[in-house]
Amino acid sequence: MQENDNLYSVKEEGELVQLTRKYHFSSAHRLHSHHLTDEENKKLFRKCNNLYGHGHNYCLEVRSLKRPALRRGFQPALSFHSIKRSNSNSLEREPSFKLAR
Repeated sequence: MQENDNLYSVKEEGELVQLTRKYHFSSAHRLHSHHLTDEENKKLFRKCNNLYGHGHNYCLEVRSLKRPALRRGFQPALSFHSIKRSNSNSLEREPSFKLAR
């Protein structure tokens, strides 16, 4: 395995090996309630109420902890292909996104 800043392994206790893959992405959101006036929204949500959205950068780390098979080597329990690129430019438009406060 060719390790780099976004893919690396760590030897854990006993025979366990932890494999980590990092994914970096950016996304935008806009917090706005139709139950509030524009002024109330601006006061409550500040820069997150920007009409054109407000962005953040994220780093998602996916880890798999496993004992390598003697003949086959390390086979991660996770499929790293399962993380799909979003076609949306805003998180709140994603069906799986939930705002936690």
